[in-house]
Amino acid sequence: IFNYHGLFINNVYNSTFQKIIYELSHLLITKLNAVSLVIVPSVSSKNLLLSETNHFKDIRTYYNSYLPVSSSYQNQYISDEINLLKNKYFVIGIVARIENQKRIDKALEILVRLLEQKQSVFFVFLGDGPLEDEMKSLAVKLEIKRDCKFYGFVENASNYMKYFDLMLLTSDWEGFPIAIWEAMSNGIPLLSSDVGGIKEIIENENCGIVYNKNDLSSATKKILELIENQERLKNLGLNGKVAIKTKYSIGNFTKSIEKFYTELYES
Repeated sequence: IFNYHGLFINNVYNSTFQKIIYELSHLLITKLNAVSLVIVPSVSSKNLLLSETNHFKDIRTYYNSYLPVSSSYQNQYISDEINLLKNKYFVIGIVARIENQKRIDKALEILVRLLEQKQSVFFVFLGDGPLEDEMKSLAVKLEIKRDCKFYGFVENASNYMKYFDLMLLTSDWEGFPIAIWEAMSNGIPLLSSDVGGIKEIIENENCGIVYNKNDLSSATKKILELIENQERLKNLGLNGKVAIKTKYSIGNFTKSIEKFYTELYES
């Protein structure tokens, strides 16, 4: 079984030599019929895989689920600080590893645009990564250091999402990030770049909004509209919470994966 989560041959981070090695390995594996089943975490992922290869015979789609963290631990300083921010600002959270694909620079640019519209917003970044220092420096360069805060790695980051007014994702590519499920479980509405299988969930379940990943003006406009429509913001969050409980429970996920294995075994 090959569990496909994104570009494996044409990944933008692969060198030409690496792509050749992946391509040759892939051809060898398929010639030997070494893969009986491919499972992918969204329809978008299936289409992406088909754009890379047509050698796999059986490709099936599933959606992940979310199992809430068992620990309720929170850093009291962080939770108290975000709570204080909520009294003054519309708090937008970004929970992501700070690396190339997550495009935290785009999030900072959106913050600049919101501040130009005289909005009382504050961006909270939870997560570390190789570009953390670079993004902190960019915030200083853009003169928005006082309007955002990078907390670095935070244990049980999902436990702090309940303090957000909105969750923002600015990735250039994704399979299906766990942060989507975490936000939905916490009843937090989402605004995300239209990448991977994200649109399939947040639009179908009416728990968020997507924008073209290169259209930051549209992203800014959508945030402004949500700030002005608190009722819609609330409903988006509630819809996500209901969807997690009724459709994307760990039980439903387990059943779908067990079905794949059973059908493969019986064939």
